[in-house]
Amino acid sequence: MESIDLIKLQEDVFVWILEKVWTMDTLIQSSAIIVSFLISALLYRSIKSKTINTINKIETSYLAKRIMHNLRRLIVSFLMLFLLFLFEIFAIMLKSGIDFSLIDAAMSLLAAWIIVRLAFQFVENSFIRNLFAFTIW
Repeated sequence: MESIDLIKLQEDVFVWILEKVWTMDTLIQSSAIIVSFLISALLYRSIKSKTINTINKIETSYLAKRIMHNLRRLIVSFLMLFLLFLFEIFAIMLKSGIDFSLIDAAMSLLAAWIIVRLAFQFVENSFIRNLFAFTIW
């Protein structure tokens, strides 16, 4: 049985991380994801009370209000998805040559999260709704 050289393995892993993970493309994409999250969170925070008050003032059923409040919680996800899409379009227009695999993965996960959350809005029990949404996602 051949023994494993742990030092060589550690060096190979470190080299792989430097060459494949810690790249300028990854840094740019990670920055875009973080910035889009921060902008989305700040925008949501600035409109949160207005949207809550507007939803509460609407004369409609309890179910409709509950759905609207749950959709309100998806504003950050929608905004992030939109901002990442704009970043990708802008980078393509500039012919930057950036690999968008990390942003594409983030956008796919955000879209899946939004679709799953939207699909389960009509489940009455919030515990079951959140459990199913989290499990399926």
